[in-house]
Amino acid sequence: MKPNRDGAGRGRAWGWQALLLATLTPAALHTPAAATQHSPAAGMERLTATVQAVDLEHRTLDLITGVGHALRIRRVSWSPPLEVTGPTPGSHAAALTPGCIVRVECRTTSAGLVASRVEVLRAAPRRTKP
Repeated sequence: MKPNRDGAGRGRAWGWQALLLATLTPAALHTPAAATQHSPAAGMERLTATVQAVDLEHRTLDLITGVGHALRIRRVSWSPPLEVTGPTPGSHAAALTPGCIVRVECRTTSAGLVASRVEVLRAAPRRTKP
């Protein structure tokens, strides 16, 4: 076996390349897009967030979510049969007020996020005047 310029044998260089190829091939074949196509809940998302604003007329919620060290505002709309559950029996969309903590199940559509179910985890704190 003839040594390469760096003194390593050809067999050793091929072993390094084979190891690199064996390591990278599975990662290249497993793409996030391929994984979401096969999952039954593709496009479904569950957000735990604080309600920032509620527009009952246009049926939208602005939610503040935490992602790493950043805060994101997500606008979520809903269709009329919105299921709202919470600490009070018979909760409905009017129970969603700024400041309450919610868990929202929604799906991604061409129009954006659309909620199918909202669970009120904690009601908004009562405002007091200083």
